[in-house]
Amino acid sequence: MKTLFAVLIYIVSGAAFWIPSVVIHAIRGAKFGGSIYDLIAISLLPVVAAVVTLEVIDRLRIGGCRRGIIAVWMLCGIWFVGPFMMAVGASFSGGGFSRPDGWRIFTLAIPLFVHFTWMMSAYDGTLGALVIVTIWFIIAARRGLTPRLSASASSV
Repeated sequence: MKTLFAVLIYIVSGAAFWIPSVVIHAIRGAKFGGSIYDLIAISLLPVVAAVVTLEVIDRLRIGGCRRGIIAVWMLCGIWFVGPFMMAVGASFSGGGFSRPDGWRIFTLAIPLFVHFTWMMSAYDGTLGALVIVTIWFIIAARRGLTPRLSASASSV
């Protein structure tokens, strides 16, 4: 039960990546993309939020898992909740759930979340941030799951 709770925490914390995007879309609404600052913010803030969340969870030892496991499950969370969070963000500018067919499209996105996250992030403006975080977390998972060689073992 403790492991299940930890995995749930890691997946839900993947939403931390998308929260800055939703906030930026809520503030800017239909004017989003009209300024270079929108693009800078939507490219940097999700990366910072995801990395800070990974660091906090790792340092607090929530669930007692190693950093590599946390990074893998957070990455799954980022990709899985992506379509929902982007639909929420799009709702502020007349898309997403503000459309009559929003829920129908979202139910289609659930089983195809990898494709929808990739495609919708291109429209949302978070594609660059998604690529950076995906590569960063794969490296963090690789480094966190690979046993380190000690200095004495490597000299033999």
